Amino acid sequence: MEIDRSFTEVEFGGQTVAIPTRGYYDRFWMNPDLDVVARDPAAGKIDFCRRIPKQQIATRVGPSWAPNFYYRSSSVQLLFPRSARG
Repeated sequence: MEIDRSFTEVEFGGQTVAIPTRGYYDRFWMNPDLDVVARDPAAGKIDFCRRIPKQQIATRVGPSWAPNFYYRSSSVQLLFPRSARG
């Protein structure tokens, strides 16, 4: 099987970035059809995603859909803001 290594340029946060053509971002722009994602073996079990509705929110890079968590991952990193006066 040949891997598609083509890229599509999109504007993200005022920058032009290359993303994999026909990848999740290219196809869904952060608001995926969960039925399509569920059929992708790389996504794993995504039942919990269906219980948390997506909302479009304003961010520093422009409008974004959140939460974004429909990929299988071997590690997760959480960042918590902390007061400078801590």
